[in-house]
Amino acid sequence: MQWYSVSMQVTLTIPDELAAEAGARGFSVQAYAEDILRRAAVPAEDEVIGAEEERAVAEARAWRRRNQPISNEEVLAEFGLTQDDFERLGQTPLPPQPNGSR
Repeated sequence: MQWYSVSMQVTLTIPDELAAEAGARGFSVQAYAEDILRRAAVPAEDEVIGAEEERAVAEARAWRRRNQPISNEEVLAEFGLTQDDFERLGQTPLPPQPNGSR
């Protein structure tokens, strides 16, 4: 499994009203702006979850408490695939296979 971490620096022009609001709430302008951006990046949940879905989630959580997680490698193996196959299939367009087929 590979994990990637990306850092970036973003420069914002903060309106005076927003800076005043941050100060009035006891936050630094940077912390306040970061909080606003973080909340904007997560879409609000507007879908109603029905009883059937709640039961399915409860069953999945109960299963997870009783069992070990299934690795991605195990799932791929059930389909006759390897992690390399999975990564290759995730590329668009697919690179040619060594035998010349796609």
